[in-house]
Amino acid sequence: MPDATYHPKVYRKQGGSEFVAASGGAITVESGGTLDVQAGATLNLPTGSVARAGLVEDALQIYGIPVPRLQQTTGIPLAASETAGNFNVAVAANVITAQGEVTDNETEVSVCQFQFVLPPEYVAGGDVKVRLPVAIVKTGAAVDNGSTIDVSAYKQSDAGAVGSDICATAAQTFAAVDTWYNKDFTITATGLVAGDVLNIVVTASIIDNEAGGGTLRLNMAPPKVLLDVKG
Repeated sequence: MPDATYHPKVYRKQGGSEFVAASGGAITVESGGTLDVQAGATLNLPTGSVARAGLVEDALQIYGIPVPRLQQTTGIPLAASETAGNFNVAVAANVITAQGEVTDNETEVSVCQFQFVLPPEYVAGGDVKVRLPVAIVKTGAAVDNGSTIDVSAYKQSDAGAVGSDICATAAQTFAAVDTWYNKDFTITATGLVAGDVLNIVVTASIIDNEAGGGTLRLNMAPPKVLLDVKG
């Protein structure tokens, strides 16, 4: 039922855990029903905590990964300028994004990574997705020729070992340049539980098929991990 301490028909006994009906009639409860009481009746309401298993499950709740938490393939933070083979941090007009290498009539592969620990509220075996907000930004007359963005995911044991890639979604292409997309990648959640460590690797392969008249570059806003949770 609603917080009976403040219910207009109910008050708490001073120094106790019992609630007393101040007047007769119906008291609305959370389920939408009513509780009929007589004035002066004592209501013994349950106290204590609710086990997490008894909570309502919320599907695919979002956990953001700030761009400064992204790493180069060597494990160091992303640089503030273009670095071969890696994403870099870009700050402009109070906007912080990650960028792949500039691509001019070639293919450039840029990689970044981050580590994510499944939180206590994660439902064992529940859905896990990695969402990448991304766009290919064009200058001049550059032409996209099948550029892709991809995610690999590895569960790391306490002994520092990893198994095979558990990302079930293949590399994704772009329908248009200069357009932002949310690219979702499903992680195979079999056997995953709260506290598990996931190593996530993001790989952009940007292909410009035009000679010298412009460039393409992958821009990425903060990635997100989506989880089924309770609490």
